[in-house]
Amino acid sequence: MCFALKGKGFLSFFVGQFPFNNVVGKGMLKSDIGQILADKHPQFPSHLMKQVLDSLIDDISKAIQDGGRVEIRGFGTFSSRTLNAKVGRNPKSGISVPVGERVKIHFKPGKGLKNKLNP
Repeated sequence: MCFALKGKGFLSFFVGQFPFNNVVGKGMLKSDIGQILADKHPQFPSHLMKQVLDSLIDDISKAIQDGGRVEIRGFGTFSSRTLNAKVGRNPKSGISVPVGERVKIHFKPGKGLKNKLNP
């Protein structure tokens, strides 16, 4: 299953161009993104923008959890990868420790994001 969000769709309507200039060198929290959406679209109540963001994040998380991938054109692709079980080593004591199979989240940046970072 692959979800593609591209062009003039739902995400483009709400997100548009984030004013990232005020967060250079800092981090950005989910609440910051919600506030930016609310400021950018004053015709919608801020609690609605936060619900939209929560819903989007939940849907992306569920798709990845179900083994799918989520592609946001121009930004990147989220997917999951299974890491095999292995024998690790405790660095303090040197004792071998079994590490079970686990799933990690993988993000591959899209061409648009790469071009913005490396013009």
